Amino acid sequence: MKVINQYLPLRAFSPIKQDLKRLPRCITWSASKKGWVTSEIFHNFLVKVNEKFRHSNSDCVLFLDNFSGHVAGVDRCSNDDLSKTRIEWLPAYCTSICQPIDMGISQAFKLRYGKFLHEHMCNQVFADRHPTTGLDLMRVYVWLSRAWNSLNGSQTVQRCS
Repeated sequence: MKVINQYLPLRAFSPIKQDLKRLPRCITWSASKKGWVTSEIFHNFLVKVNEKFRHSNSDCVLFLDNFSGHVAGVDRCSNDDLSKTRIEWLPAYCTSICQPIDMGISQAFKLRYGKFLHEHMCNQVFADRHPTTGLDLMRVYVWLSRAWNSLNGSQTVQRCS
């Protein structure tokens, strides 16, 4: 999973730099001025995906919509950047029909993440503390990872595939 924010989390994680190794590996963090996918962020993502499949000696197909960050990111790639990755473009105006992330996966992910957040806040209130006490980026990072991993093999993903 790729998290894009306006700022890199390294400042927030600086007090625990020695503990960064325990962060979930399934989440990568990028930053852009508006918190959106840029061609550079997407290009770096494609290179990492291709490298992962090169090491496992297998191929990958990515189905992408025509979002400008995707198009420009792919345009920046060389043949070597995509040696194990094939890009297929979805037809225009079919996002709500074709993309599983828009067919329930996003909502299920947000609900699972929200459950962790609300449990934390309730626990703080019941302990007579402010609801946001102990809430930091490290905790959010872990919750994002758990929420995403809990979707693996779930009925939500199977129905949206």
